[in-house]
Amino acid sequence: MRQGTRRLLLVIGFVLTGIYIGISVSNSIASPTTVTSTSSIQNHRKRDQVCVQPKLNPFEGDYAKHFHSVDPVKCSEDTDWVSVSNGTVFITSEAKKKHGSISCEVTYFDRIDDFQNKDLDTVTLTDSSVLPLKSDFVKVHCTAKDKNVYENVHVGVRNVPEYHKKTANLSSSLGLDVLMVGFDSLSHMTYIRKLKKTYQYFTETLKGTTLNGYNIVDDGTPQALIPIFTGKTELELPRTLKRLAKKDFVDIYPMVWKDFQKNGYVTAWGEDCPDIGTFTYRMVGFKDNPTDHYMRPFYVTAQNQYYGKHKNLCLGSKRRSQVFMQWIRDIYTTYDKVPKFVFGFNNEVSHDDNNMVETADDDLFNLLKFLNDGKYLRNTLVILMSDHGARFSSLRSSLQGKQEERLPFFGFSFPEWFKTKHSSAYRNFKLNVDRLTCPFDLHPTFLDILNFKGIGKGDINNRGISLFKEIPKTRTCVSAGIETHWCACLNWESLKKTTRQCLKFQIM
Repeated sequence: MRQGTRRLLLVIGFVLTGIYIGISVSNSIASPTTVTSTSSIQNHRKRDQVCVQPKLNPFEGDYAKHFHSVDPVKCSEDTDWVSVSNGTVFITSEAKKKHGSISCEVTYFDRIDDFQNKDLDTVTLTDSSVLPLKSDFVKVHCTAKDKNVYENVHVGVRNVPEYHKKTANLSSSLGLDVLMVGFDSLSHMTYIRKLKKTYQYFTETLKGTTLNGYNIVDDGTPQALIPIFTGKTELELPRTLKRLAKKDFVDIYPMVWKDFQKNGYVTAWGEDCPDIGTFTYRMVGFKDNPTDHYMRPFYVTAQNQYYGKHKNLCLGSKRRSQVFMQWIRDIYTTYDKVPKFVFGFNNEVSHDDNNMVETADDDLFNLLKFLNDGKYLRNTLVILMSDHGARFSSLRSSLQGKQEERLPFFGFSFPEWFKTKHSSAYRNFKLNVDRLTCPFDLHPTFLDILNFKGIGKGDINNRGISLFKEIPKTRTCVSAGIETHWCACLNWESLKKTTRQCLKFQIM
C-alpha cells in the first residue's frame, strides 16, 4: 500500500473517530446516561439516588479563560438632587448645600398597560417642602440658583393605608414572608464566581443553603418562572402570545402571588429591561397591575426617556442595579409589619454578559445587610436564585458549561425560629438539598407556606413536590417534568489521557 494512501486512511479514521465521539457526547447531554469527563468534574453527588449529578467546582479547570473582571460602574459625582423615600419626595440637603435654592416640577405617572404610561398631576417641589407620593413613579425637572439643571426619573413605594390593615391567616400558614431576588442567565457556579460578597454573606451570616440538584425543566426565562408561579408549563396555560389572533392577557394565569394576596399579603414584583420582560417579550403582558406594587412602569419610562441622558448603567448618581435593590428595601421599610411576597428579577447586568453581574454584587449585599441589620428579615424566607445558566458565553463550549446551563442557582435562608418551630419541615428541606429538584417544586412549597399540609415523603407521581416534604431518592427527570434534553442526571467517568486529548480535539 502506498504511503500516501496509508496516510489518507489514517486521517479518515481519525476524523471518523472524532465524529463518533462527538455523537456520543451530544447524545449523552441529551439523555440521562453515562458521559465521559475531565478530571475537574469527576466527583459525584449522592450515589444512592437514581439521579446522580456531577459535583461541579466553580474554580477548577480552565474556567478563568471564560471570565474577566470588569471596571466598577461610575455614575455622576453630583449627588441626586431629589430623593424618594418613606412614601415622600423631597430635595436632598446635599443638593441644596451645593447648588443653593432649588425648585422642581414633579410629574407623577402610572401605567396604561404594560407598554404605555400616562402622566398624572404635575406639582411644584421647593427646597422647603416635602410631597407625598401619589404614585410609585415620578419624573422631576429641577433648576437651581446656580443655573444648573437636574432631570431624572425616580421610583418609590406609595404608602397605601389599606395595605397596613392586611393580616395573614396564621391558623394553617407557616408564618413566613417571602423575598425572592433573581438574576437572569447565571449558573449555580457563576453565581458563586461573580457574586462573591453576596454569596459569602448569604451562606455565612444568613445561614443560607443552596439546592445542589436544582435542574431547569426547559429553555428560557418564562419556562423557568411560569412553573414556579403557576405549577404549570406555558403550553398548559391559556395562550397569551402576541403573534396569535386570539389570545388572553397574562392576567389569566393562576399566579401564586394571587394566593398570597387572598391570604393577606402585600405583593410586589419588579423586573428591569422592559424590552425583554418575562411576560412581555413574546406575550401580551398584563391588563391590570399583577401585584400591589409593580415596577414595570418605571422601567418603561426610564428606558424610553432617561437612559440616554445618564451614564451607562446609571440613573443620576446611582447604579441602576442600586435603584432596583433600593425599591425592594423600600417595600420592606414601608410595610415592615405586614405580610409580604416580594419578587425582584434583574436582567440588565447578567443576561448578555455574566462578567457584568459583579457590578451588582455590592448592591445585593447591601440590601441583604440592611434588611438583616434592621431586623426586617425576622419572618422572611429569603430566596436568591437564577433562571438558567448563560445563554451567551464561551463557557457553553465546554462540557462543564453544558452542565452549568442546566443548573441555575437557588438558595434559601430561613429565620432561626422557623428551624425550631417547624423542625420536621426544615429537616426535610435539608434532606432535599442534594436531591433532584426543579421549578415545579417551588409552587407547592409556596402553597405550603400559606396552608401547610404536613410533612412526610413526597409523592413521586407528582411533578412538583413541596420542599417541606422529603423528595424520593428514586425521582427521575421524567417524574419531575424535566425535558430529556435538559436533564443533568449524568454519570461522569474519567478517561485515559490519550482519549481526553482526542475528545478535546473533537470539541474545539
